[in-house]
Amino acid sequence: MTYEKVVYVHDTAASSAAPPADPKTTLARDRKKEPELYTSYSVCATCRDAGSEYAVTHILPKEDHERFTSYKNAGLLPQDLDTVDDIHNLLYLCLTCRAKYTHRDPRLIILPKNLEFFIHWEIDDYRARENHAAITGHWNARKSPKATEYKDGYRFYVLTDGTAPLALRTRLHQNDVNVRTGAAPTALILHAGKGMGAPLPGPPGYGMPDTVRTQLARLFNLWQRGCPPVEGDQTAEAEAPRTEEDFGRLGWSPGGSGDSDPENFMWGPLMTARGVMKALAEGAVVREVFGHDDRDHDA
Repeated sequence: MTYEKVVYVHDTAASSAAPPADPKTTLARDRKKEPELYTSYSVCATCRDAGSEYAVTHILPKEDHERFTSYKNAGLLPQDLDTVDDIHNLLYLCLTCRAKYTHRDPRLIILPKNLEFFIHWEIDDYRARENHAAITGHWNARKSPKATEYKDGYRFYVLTDGTAPLALRTRLHQNDVNVRTGAAPTALILHAGKGMGAPLPGPPGYGMPDTVRTQLARLFNLWQRGCPPVEGDQTAEAEAPRTEEDFGRLGWSPGGSGDSDPENFMWGPLMTARGVMKALAEGAVVREVFGHDDRDHDA
């Protein structure tokens, strides 16, 4: 049997702390989980078919840096996953499974077997952040578990009943659905969220079970919570720009815009987003800055 070597060009802008994102290091990471599975560098993480064409696959899309940054800023990714090209955001898949996994509406997903672990982690982390905020008056950032902190294994789900590769269907029919990976578990969960559409009508064993769908929905709802409340309403304080660079980035200046033209006026000195919304609700900002209130003409 011959194998085709897959060449992956690593983005030099990626974190210097991350291992190089190539087939050898990606498989070496996962080989630590179950060495006997990886007798060559050409074994798909999901179907395990020792075919000839493979690719290092991004869990969260390489093209969507903005969304990746949003996840990172929200604390939904572990601290050791710094950039979209880090090894913790990679899988090693055959080209057929890769096409199913990276589809806009995924036909193949990988999830932790124990989603309750992540639900309880988020509940405990939020409670700790609440306590910290109550004591110090400041927020702590959310923390998400690293791959090394989750020990209960992974499995794949096939979200299509007609076009899955034979090796994948065979594993599914034999209930051999385990996946060994050292990828970031929350990255896998976030990717799987794209597959929470309509239930799949088809043979038993295909699709996402209702229990899994319910657990994912609960976890996503927990993740969507805002920061814990702080005595004295820290939200407004946090939203205010704090440095000259912040003022420039937001289009504000410490003393207002300095421009008498209402269209160029940037809401005045140090007015936060919350302050703007409150004032808009009362009509004060509209009248003061623009000299009129459009709501007066809505009738």
